[in-house]
Amino acid sequence: MPIRYFIKQLLLPPGILLLLLALAWWFRRSRPRLAGCCFALGFGGMWLISLPVMVEWGARALETEPPLAREDWSTLAQRADAIVVLGSGRERGDPAWGTDQPTGTGLERQRYAARLAKASGLPVLHVDLYRIEDPAEVEELGLDDARESGALLIEWPSRLGDGLWPDSLILAIEGSGDVPRRLTATVPDAWGARWSSL
Repeated sequence: MPIRYFIKQLLLPPGILLLLLALAWWFRRSRPRLAGCCFALGFGGMWLISLPVMVEWGARALETEPPLAREDWSTLAQRADAIVVLGSGRERGDPAWGTDQPTGTGLERQRYAARLAKASGLPVLHVDLYRIEDPAEVEELGLDDARESGALLIEWPSRLGDGLWPDSLILAIEGSGDVPRRLTATVPDAWGARWSSL
């Protein structure tokens, strides 16, 4: 991992605030005034960023795209072909279930997508094939039937082997870490007209 990653994490909250608290402890005997200032800034900053009003303000500053108005949900099918749920995350090895579970944010995004699907009539199915080792296991999932009834979003489609449908739109995201990501689209003929209008 590059050193700039650690520097970035150290200089952004809460890293910088924890650094101030560490400096306060370090200077507590040799420079008590400086230690007091560092402690006040570090502790005050931690308290400030924990306030719900600050969290809400930060979310508003980051989310500049307005949400889709509820009255527009019913006409969504005229403007879109699918509802895509992005990056929900998961809790690894949840002791209550003995397996991975979606995080609270993930569940909220899935609920929102379900409400949109219900109001708009756009069906959505998301499948993650990461744990599939043999393409024969995919037959048990019934993806052919699901594909006929709505939008089918598949993560790790390479696990399908030769079973990937020829009219599938394939989006590949390349890159990791601090390197900018690159999106590559493989557009089949069946998607030609729709893809050019996007």
